[in-house]
Amino acid sequence: MRIAVNMVFGVSEDQKKAYRDFMFQVFKRLTNSFPGHQFLFLFDRQFDTEIVFSHNITPVILRPAATNSLLWKFWLDAKIPKALKKYQVDAFVSAGACSSSTKVPQCLLINGLLANRPYTTGSLRKATILVTTSEHSKQEIFNRYHIQKEKIIVVYAAAREGFEPASSEVADSIRNKYTDDKAYFLCAGCVHPKLNPLTVLKAFSIFKKRQRSNMRLVLIDDFGKKYKSFAQSLKTYKYRDDVIVLERLDEEELTRIAGSAYAVLCPSLQRYITVLEVMKCGVPLMTSLSSATEVVKDAALYVDTKSVDDIAEKMMLIYKDENLRNELIEKGKTIASHYSWQRTAEMLWESILKAVG
Repeated sequence: MRIAVNMVFGVSEDQKKAYRDFMFQVFKRLTNSFPGHQFLFLFDRQFDTEIVFSHNITPVILRPAATNSLLWKFWLDAKIPKALKKYQVDAFVSAGACSSSTKVPQCLLINGLLANRPYTTGSLRKATILVTTSEHSKQEIFNRYHIQKEKIIVVYAAAREGFEPASSEVADSIRNKYTDDKAYFLCAGCVHPKLNPLTVLKAFSIFKKRQRSNMRLVLIDDFGKKYKSFAQSLKTYKYRDDVIVLERLDEEELTRIAGSAYAVLCPSLQRYITVLEVMKCGVPLMTSLSSATEVVKDAALYVDTKSVDDIAEKMMLIYKDENLRNELIEKGKTIASHYSWQRTAEMLWESILKAVG
């Protein structure tokens, strides 16, 4: 069988990284598991040669580069069909959108919900099989776009490699580097529709006033262009010396910071770290109710990310109750151990086979 894989992701920068990580992890395993099948990786520009990680991968560059939404649509509907026909492809796997101009069976990957673009509905209906990463997302697609549920398959992602409990030496090093040797709450991705950094600061103020703790707060996000006023607000914040703002961390440093945290607060749709990765680190998790629930179950404290009082209450609860904290850590590690990229790859392969029929 010959399978073409779209390695161009015409979505937001946040989703591009999520799709890229998913494709890399899954197809690294599929190409090795099925050496008798051929895989065509379709690019629109020069690519990192590390992506071609198996002998049965053929990279193909299709010009012009999809540098804007119109060229992205042209790339999908004009360039892709010609390539699929030329290479006699049996199935096409794409992320975010599919081609409207080919009869080749298409397996469309959707991480969360698609943005409401003019071609969203047509793309969903054109796909032979839709693969999404949660039952919550599956239900939303059904409710919003009226796609039959039999066509939608849930394939859970796993945690990236490297996320694990930090050794005492690593934790000491991280605290020494960032928080003056103090324990810290980590909030990853707080410039987010589900979470406002000012809400987190107000909640942290309540925590500090009531607990009189030397706990620090570490915020990880790209604050610059999206939230200029936040830096100004931080200047007048009472506990500004206890707040550390970090941007543009590489993945290795992120894993060390996450694994060394006292607890992690992250919204349910993560850009920097997923709920599974937090739990794999052996760190208690605070997250919002949504798609996270079906994975996390009772291994987290659920917060209303729009409520200052609720976030503060959960911070205080996890700080005061050491038994609860340890219970959440153990439950989280158990749940995280049930997910693997090998299983994810096997489920995606079954979806491709279903698309081909």
